[in-house]
Amino acid sequence: MASRLKTFVLIFLVGFIGGILALVTSTVIIPWLVDALPSLSDISPYLVAGFAGGLITVVIVFIWAALSGKRDNQY
Repeated sequence: MASRLKTFVLIFLVGFIGGILALVTSTVIIPWLVDALPSLSDISPYLVAGFAGGLITVVIVFIWAALSGKRDNQY
């Protein structure tokens, strides 16, 4: 039961960090990219959304990999 609770807490924390990253991305990074790339104003929302989604996914997977660590799998 304790391992299940730890798993839920870990998933909650990763989601919480993902939410913070999404907020920072939408309030800081997206306006900066729109200002930095004015020539892409027509397609920039799609590019920015793709960039933000990719970045958030990489960060979440990195956190998951770092927290899981290396384990000896015995079969």
